[in-house]
Amino acid sequence: MKKSSLLNYGRKLAVASVVAVSLTSATTIAQPLSEYPNRPITMVVAFAAGGTTDVMARALAQSMSTVLGQPVVVENRSGAGGIIGTNSVVSAPADGYTIGFGTSSQLVINEGVHKLGFSIDKDIQMVGLVAKSPMVLYGSLQVPKPLKRFAEVARAEPGKFTFGSGGVGQSGHVFAELLMTKLGVKAVHVPYRGGAQIYPELMSGRLDLLMNTLVSGMPFVKDGKLALIAVGGTKRTPLAPDVPTFLEQGISDFDPYSWTSIFAPAKLPPPVLAKLNAAVNAAAVSESFRQKLVQQGGETIAPATAAEATEFSVRERNLWVPFIRSLKISPD
Repeated sequence: MKKSSLLNYGRKLAVASVVAVSLTSATTIAQPLSEYPNRPITMVVAFAAGGTTDVMARALAQSMSTVLGQPVVVENRSGAGGIIGTNSVVSAPADGYTIGFGTSSQLVINEGVHKLGFSIDKDIQMVGLVAKSPMVLYGSLQVPKPLKRFAEVARAEPGKFTFGSGGVGQSGHVFAELLMTKLGVKAVHVPYRGGAQIYPELMSGRLDLLMNTLVSGMPFVKDGKLALIAVGGTKRTPLAPDVPTFLEQGISDFDPYSWTSIFAPAKLPPPVLAKLNAAVNAAAVSESFRQKLVQQGGETIAPATAAEATEFSVRERNLWVPFIRSLKISPD
């Protein structure tokens, strides 16, 4: 064979080899995506086991496992108000096998209080929305009621009353600060490390008020040890039908609630994102999950596309982060 023919043959062989390698690589990449998921998925909960968030996450994980045909295993990585758990998801491979059960504390409030080591806009992919739960105002039995009467007494004696929270910059702190602003009241914030510390203080009368989720304090209300002063939402909750909303008590533009979602690392492959979004939507509207939500006073906000979940998250940050920053809350 002539030298020129040998060169042409070599070039053709090289091109054919490159094409073959490319096709093989594409097949190798596409195959796992088409088979996703083919192993267990980790759902990171950024708060301690046993709390309201953890209970809701485990209920959703169980429903998602049924939809996806693979176990969705909850892993608690608590600390720093949810930042540690959030960061562990952001730092994970974007392959769909590590997802986060996100809360408004993690994805909204933390941005207004802390200097995060990651960007919620750039490093997080919202997968879907899960639920919305009203925040309520608990009071010791000694606190003046209803809300209008409390405001009158508190305005006359600035600093007389205290309100607690699960920590500086947490949702209960932020919503209570906004409520006091709307009432024209100056009250003293007392941060705690969790409900195990807060509720005994509230029942003893050493603490006056607490903004928290409905389900967390209802057992004490039913036992006559705490008062439920007001609830969030546009209508009364069936779990406490005799308690008026903040809106009914004259507090306009005040509807405190927490919300939850599923998120993943940014750059999640579109086929994987689509499968996860479908699983979240199916799980969040399932009858078993809806029943657990009702027991906790919540309601589902699914189904939503990943794009709609992202838009929702952006709106919430635009609404709350400027106010949170105006409070000049120090995380220390």
